[in-house]
Amino acid sequence: MSSKTEEKKSSQNVIYFKPKKPAFILPEEPTNEELAFDWTLSQEDKAQIYKCRGDDNRRRYAVQICVLRKYGRFLDDYSSVSTKIIGYLSRQLEIEPIMNLPESSRESTTSEYRKDIRAYLGYIDFDDSVMADLEEWIISALSENYFTDDLLIKAEEFLFNKKVALPASGQMERKFNTAYSKAEEKLLSTIEGNLSDEHKDAIDKLLDIDKERNKTTFFKLSAYPPEPKAKKIANYFELYKKLDLIGITSEQFKNVPPKLIKELSSAVKTYDAFRIRRFSKFKKYALSACYLFCTKQSMLDNLLHMHIRFISTIDRQSKNVYESKHRQLRKRMRKSVKTLKSFAKLYLSFERNASVSDMDEKINQMQIMSAVDCCQEYEHLENSGKLEILQGKYPNFKRYFPLFLTLDFQTEKGAQYLLDAINIARQYHSGTIKKIPTNACIDFIPKKWRKSLTNQDGEINPRTWEISLGFALRDALKTGDLFIPESVHYISFWNMVYNEKQWLNDREKIYAEQGFPKDCNKVVTELSEDMDETADTAIKGLKDNRFIKIKNDKVKFAKDEAAPESPEVKSLRQLIEANLPKIRIEHLLMEVDALCGFSREIQPLKNFSNPQNKLSERLAALVAHGTNLGIHAMAESTTEISIDVLQDTSRSCLRVDSLKAVNNILVNYQKNLEGSGVYGQGKRSSSDGQRFSVTKGSLITSMYPRYFGYYDKAVNVYTHVSDQYSVFNTQIISCGDSEALYVLDGLLDNLFNIEIEQHHTDTGGYTDHIFALCFLLGFSYMPRLKNLHKRRLFKIDKYSNYGPLEPLFKGSINLELIKEQWDTMIRVAASLKNKIVPARVITQRLSSSSPADRLSKALTELGRLLKTNYILKYIHDEEIRRQVQKQLNIGEHRHGVAKHIFFANRGEFRTGDLDEIMNKATCLSVLSNAVLVWNTVHISRIVKNLRERGHLINNNDLSRVSPLMYKHIFVNGTYDFSKRKPIVIQ
Repeated sequence: MSSKTEEKKSSQNVIYFKPKKPAFILPEEPTNEELAFDWTLSQEDKAQIYKCRGDDNRRRYAVQICVLRKYGRFLDDYSSVSTKIIGYLSRQLEIEPIMNLPESSRESTTSEYRKDIRAYLGYIDFDDSVMADLEEWIISALSENYFTDDLLIKAEEFLFNKKVALPASGQMERKFNTAYSKAEEKLLSTIEGNLSDEHKDAIDKLLDIDKERNKTTFFKLSAYPPEPKAKKIANYFELYKKLDLIGITSEQFKNVPPKLIKELSSAVKTYDAFRIRRFSKFKKYALSACYLFCTKQSMLDNLLHMHIRFISTIDRQSKNVYESKHRQLRKRMRKSVKTLKSFAKLYLSFERNASVSDMDEKINQMQIMSAVDCCQEYEHLENSGKLEILQGKYPNFKRYFPLFLTLDFQTEKGAQYLLDAINIARQYHSGTIKKIPTNACIDFIPKKWRKSLTNQDGEINPRTWEISLGFALRDALKTGDLFIPESVHYISFWNMVYNEKQWLNDREKIYAEQGFPKDCNKVVTELSEDMDETADTAIKGLKDNRFIKIKNDKVKFAKDEAAPESPEVKSLRQLIEANLPKIRIEHLLMEVDALCGFSREIQPLKNFSNPQNKLSERLAALVAHGTNLGIHAMAESTTEISIDVLQDTSRSCLRVDSLKAVNNILVNYQKNLEGSGVYGQGKRSSSDGQRFSVTKGSLITSMYPRYFGYYDKAVNVYTHVSDQYSVFNTQIISCGDSEALYVLDGLLDNLFNIEIEQHHTDTGGYTDHIFALCFLLGFSYMPRLKNLHKRRLFKIDKYSNYGPLEPLFKGSINLELIKEQWDTMIRVAASLKNKIVPARVITQRLSSSSPADRLSKALTELGRLLKTNYILKYIHDEEIRRQVQKQLNIGEHRHGVAKHIFFANRGEFRTGDLDEIMNKATCLSVLSNAVLVWNTVHISRIVKNLRERGHLINNNDLSRVSPLMYKHIFVNGTYDFSKRKPIVIQ
């Protein structure tokens, strides 16, 4: 098969693979160790080499022997061989060393030499039999849960171990894609073979066009769920049941890993129904099945989350109504108490033989009765007021709850009573029983509500019982006591992390990779000694520490003053701002693309090597979403780019993976610029949320009265920013969720060449679990905590005394529990690091666990130990406090440029769909990073010119000038995406 045919066929892959790392590069300055290990010739090697004629041929032959042995492939360009390597090989061959190794003039000689070297080293050529082996290996690897983004690298390792001489990188990539295409075809055919005729008929019906609406219902199923209101939950549940009735389950995907199913499902979304109908039979049904299966799992997770949100909402609403009534009643109670107090005094003042008529003359019975009624009303409100408010919401709650109960709930040991209660509720709603049995379980009902549980006849009030069950199900789903096997996020905890078999097989390797000993004693001892040393240093430095004052066992912290800005910094900032050229956002993108070529990643999945979308169309779509303008307004604001072209480009090119790849190029390019080192080395990062208003409600949106009042919805765009100002992760989270749940996701999803060592957040990103998990994952967590005087510190030995710092300590750490759960904690951390489960799911589960959960408690104890040590350092070391504040300020600078770029539609998201919001937010991060690259290049040019003209510019001053300036960038108006000559940046 020709290379062109191979390339054409591989371009039809559902998932197109690219190397995760570039072709091998020979070291320019190899160490003596490297020369000894990789470039030393044996006597047998020399005997083989001496068969060649001419010194240059012998050098080339020697190089190829070493390269094939080390890298598993031949070298195509001898200019990359350093003089040091040539000299080392020449000395061994006893021939004169030379500076550069010339290319061979005869292709036949090169081919003959390679054939000889393969035979000598026992390597085989990449032939049809190897291709067949590679196809089988790919199928096997995918079935064993290999991550698909590592597959090409693993494939090369597989061939290397089989002593196959790998072709050149580009050719290897094409051959791999050809092999993958065949393996993918086999996998898809297997999936298609597991589908029944009924499954296929159902898929065909979903793909058929509804004549009335002129649309298919295929993609309607994956629409993001609406706000968690009872009627909408019921409607969403009916949609879920329709999909569930199709009957596509995990049985249709035996030996197909969940990650691959998910990637195939995501690929489906880049096509429209018309294109899917035109796929080959096996491809159409298999891909549709993957999409429907993943959609069903997502819908199930959404239903569970909607129930949790609904219960939390009515709980909050009832609490607000209750507190409002409570406030009003308290005002009346003050008067009533005075009335009753006066009555009591008057009553006590009467003589014992006084008549009732005498008493009646001096008291106001109406006032007394009113006061008594007020007291009774207050008592009733205290005992069952909130419950009665909740009971008023029961008719609305009942609209979806009977449907919700039909889901396949299962439980861990100890929560069987919930399943028993669910079964009783199912019988009650089906009419099998007319009343809730008096012997029904009431363990889940709050004690305060049990007084109102039964009526005078001893019958259970179904409203109280069922609402209590709804609350219990919410809490059990969050803690994991209740789960559904077909779900993704709401499953048994131990099914989310490394299972027992995997853990036992990989335990030794994981401990080595994590860098922790199996015996926890050493770790605990080191942490304890570090804490004692830190506390001792902090105590000794109290006299000169202006940050903390302790008087009469009361601790006060001063407000850290911001580092003063020198006149030189202010002048330098103004000078740079004045010299930055004014530029339109689209022209800025073109110039940055000319520098680093990020646009090559904005490609459709198929036909990758022959992109159909022009550069102007890709950049226009990027700007349309990143500025919040939208494709309709963009089509009106530019020439020669129609709305249908922008729609197709947006759907096929602006995917999560492609936008991440674009950011990868931008972040790494900026990191390697000389000017970026002024700001940092890419070792530190921070994460923070920026709230945006949303005009349409959905499951992800929530109220945020602090900034948007009590009527507008909002979402939180949570970004991770490096100390070089680049955004390396973007997430969309609900304003009602804790930011701490998403801290680790951003750090672990870091695909860039930046190795974060220290991470900072404000108080919203902090929990004790985050301290512990960051430590186990190799990050140093350093948050800025408000109300520091209220933070509890913990002793290792409860009998130890920390002198003047003693008021800060409120408890002790259970070291024995940390030691007991050490192996389990490493197991969970490894599951997060290897992306077996999203970090937010684990942190949510751990934060919701009951105090009796020993793993959660152990992580809390470890986190307290680390937190105590950190706070002591934070108190003592002013440099740490300034470092934390500086990094958090970088995030604030990024918020400013994001607000400037995301200008259209008043900076509001006009959709509640999570995928659309995520797409816009990620495009915004791309534009932000492009601005950073452009600014960094131009600031470096400006500073260079100033220094050449004799200006003294200190790097410390320059580091305080943000490279995220934006006033010189125009983001609105008429857009011009026509080709223009980029500014030559000196």
